[in-house]
Amino acid sequence: MAKLCVPDHTGHKEYDFTPNSPAAKRAEKIFNRLMDKGYVGGKRMADGSLKKIRKFDPTAEEIFVHRQLVGG
Repeated sequence: MAKLCVPDHTGHKEYDFTPNSPAAKRAEKIFNRLMDKGYVGGKRMADGSLKKIRKFDPTAEEIFVHRQLVGG
């Protein structure tokens, strides 16, 4: 089972899905909505690293979407 992780003010939310399922379509809509708001996406790679993504990957095991960090 894959998951979309979205940090927010309450900690974070997780949306579980399997490829080509209604839950994957919901996760993709959430991902796209947040990306349109300027969020940054990444997926967990096999070696544990994160790879920046701009398009939802329903085959990824773990996808993260978070606000872009801004320095000051």
